[in-house]
Amino acid sequence: MYLEFQKALEKYFHARRKADGRSYVGVNVVGSGNTALMEIGFSPNAGWCIGSVVRGFSCAAHALYNMKKGRAWGASRNEPMVQMIDLSMIKYVGPEDRIVPKQEERQEYARKQKEEGEYKQWVI
Repeated sequence: MYLEFQKALEKYFHARRKADGRSYVGVNVVGSGNTALMEIGFSPNAGWCIGSVVRGFSCAAHALYNMKKGRAWGASRNEPMVQMIDLSMIKYVGPEDRIVPKQEERQEYARKQKEEGEYKQWVI
């Protein structure tokens, strides 16, 4: 059922892109992986969770591999990996760090925050 739906959606999407004179775009790994997981009985949310975790590991592995190899792109053998911006130039401009209350103090802290908390300045 899910695979049929994905194929129908792809067919419509590609026909529409072709009519607009645009190029073909394939289904991404997470989308096709979710379809496969749902076909074997996983719920859509379970498929999304599994796909997200697996994708995170694969991105980390890819980054580590490229760092070890010392090349910027998998398709390039000649471009060295470079730091695009000096990290000392990056400055944090957000609010100051706040102390995290102890577990037994959190209910009282939450009550106070609901009454007079900093979040009120963000409410539209």
